Amino acid sequence: INIRDIGSRIDYGDSPITSYDYLPTTLSLGGGLHLHHTEKNTFSFLIETSKLLVPTPVWNEAENAYTVPDTRLFEGIWSALTRAPGGAREKLSEYTLQCATEWTYDNRYALRAGWYYSDPHKEGIQNITLGASATYKKICASVSYAIPLYENSSSGSSMRISLCFYLGKD
Repeated sequence: INIRDIGSRIDYGDSPITSYDYLPTTLSLGGGLHLHHTEKNTFSFLIETSKLLVPTPVWNEAENAYTVPDTRLFEGIWSALTRAPGGAREKLSEYTLQCATEWTYDNRYALRAGWYYSDPHKEGIQNITLGASATYKKICASVSYAIPLYENSSSGSSMRISLCFYLGKD
């Protein structure tokens, strides 16, 4: 369980869109299963669901646009958990789902595959991610590639490359 980015709104001044916005407070709940097939081979299966804890924008007839309610911090978090204009069906569509599997050899090499899903009427991101990493002494290199599952995906194809340095003792 993880709740992150809890905080008050940020004032952006005279922005043409809005002068303030909420921090992306997010609630995540997940778990994993690690199977040690042999002394050097480990298979992991992971699942996580996440929910953005900011007030849902509401349609403002006078401005002919969506506006974000001005609420206090914990009132906004509570309303994000309990209310949605479309009822329970819309509330469920606000959750995202991530699933992943990983094979690790000798705690040095890893191959990964993952799937990310969010409702097409919300974020609309659905992709598969493939990745690999290798560790040598205290340096780790990792690469991943996200493949969108449908055309015109807001996430598009993307590659991420990471280089890690482990500090301290083994």
